[in-house]
Amino acid sequence: MVLPSLAKNHEIEVGRLVVRLSKTAQWDADAPNYLEHATVVYGVQRTKTFATLAQQLPTTGRANLINFLAHAENIAAYPEFQELIDHLKSLGQNELAKEFETARAARGRLNFR
Repeated sequence: MVLPSLAKNHEIEVGRLVVRLSKTAQWDADAPNYLEHATVVYGVQRTKTFATLAQQLPTTGRANLINFLAHAENIAAYPEFQELIDHLKSLGQNELAKEFETARAARGRLNFR
């Protein structure tokens, strides 16, 4: 994946890019799927920066970012999402982790309808 690999030398710039794109993204096809995955991978690899950038968003932007990332059709086959939650918790970002857990639970309810 190109975006997470670029983050090695451009952590803040890539973080701003994926967070900014994802906060208004809507899941519909392959490009958003790539963005979703790239953003979560970035979040796992650079959790502290990701959390800082996510928390700088207005409430609606952060909610859309989190809901976009939780949109996976089969959340059980998306271990990076749980890994991101675990990393957030390990940094003491419990409120942000809870927002991700809530979005995942809501998405899970939609998958069973």
